[in-house]
Amino acid sequence: MRWLAFAVVALSACTSGTPIGMGNIPDELARTARVSNLPIGDYRIAPGDVLEFRMIGGDPSLDTVQTVRLDGRISLPYIDDPIVGGLTMQEARQHLTEAYVKKGILKPKIALQTKGT
Repeated sequence: MRWLAFAVVALSACTSGTPIGMGNIPDELARTARVSNLPIGDYRIAPGDVLEFRMIGGDPSLDTVQTVRLDGRISLPYIDDPIVGGLTMQEARQHLTEAYVKKGILKPKIALQTKGT
């Protein structure tokens, strides 16, 4: 039990007194991101990314979570495995929308988001 008390005292001596992430950036450099200027559209999909696919207003059974394969493809219902690797999220949504329109689904609204890598 004494070793635990010693460890707590020793570890507390290692802290700087300033909480992590607080007060370390000068005010003139600190900025906040505007919601309208988020760089989300610039992200390029890569092999290993996990994507959540939904067709808004469509059959929920079409919803799926897919890992981008090494060849950049994912498996989706009704269309041949599309290549999304190397595309931005916006480009991938457009590509998938076009693929579903070619299969006869009029005005599909596709939600695509990353779930992780």
